[in-house]
Amino acid sequence: MSSAPTTSPERPASAGAADQQPQHFLQRIKLFSALSIEDCQQVVKRMKRRDFPPNQVIVREGAPGSSMFFITSGMVEVRKKDPHTGIEFLLSYMAPGQNFGEMSLLTGKPRSATVVSTQA
Repeated sequence: MSSAPTTSPERPASAGAADQQPQHFLQRIKLFSALSIEDCQQVVKRMKRRDFPPNQVIVREGAPGSSMFFITSGMVEVRKKDPHTGIEFLLSYMAPGQNFGEMSLLTGKPRSATVVSTQA
């Protein structure tokens, strides 16, 4: 699994514009949708590409978080521990074009789930 910038839901086209698409891939992510192309390029300059082999824990539930991840290839599992039994269960799979980790980055709260790479 590689984590680097990719896409998410697209910004709605403005009234009167025929199929206007965001010009930078970060503009397709709601969090970055209001940024200019120049601002997006500045954000990308600060990003670090990270590759994870299969079965690698990327973030752990309860750990502090100061980063977010953009999936460019491979897949990850999102897992959460049941507070009563301690058993970890699968919440979802994520694939290229999706991102995770933004809530801890924005709120400063601990990670709400564990994310594990499943495919490189």
